[in-house]
Amino acid sequence: MKNIHKLIAVGFIAFLAVVIISCNKEDVNRPTQIYRVKYVVSSNLDSPSNFYITYMNPKYSNHVSEYFDTIREWTYEFYGTTFDRLFLEAFTVHDSAYFSVAIYVNDSLKVAMTDTCPTPIVCDTNRIAIEYSLQ
Repeated sequence: MKNIHKLIAVGFIAFLAVVIISCNKEDVNRPTQIYRVKYVVSSNLDSPSNFYITYMNPKYSNHVSEYFDTIREWTYEFYGTTFDRLFLEAFTVHDSAYFSVAIYVNDSLKVAMTDTCPTPIVCDTNRIAIEYSLQ
């Protein structure tokens, strides 16, 4: 009976040792790159527009929302790394439509979209959201 308890204790200790050793092993090293990212929101009208802009800031892993009064173009630049999720959303409320959003990576356009209102008219709400993952 004592031998069975000793065998169970030795087996349990061996199991714990394997678990601890496997946890100490480093994960797979994936090559990562640093990218220069630029978010752009542009009003295509002659007069500036009011925008609510939400964007993903990968450095802090959070969304930032801001209101801008009468702007023609808004840009935000930062550096991202491989596997970062990029997100940009802009919308107007009771304002003229016809604007576009874009994400540039290393000065190359990756994603762009223009609002669904094809003419410069006043709409209730126009919203565009785009996203991209750095790879």
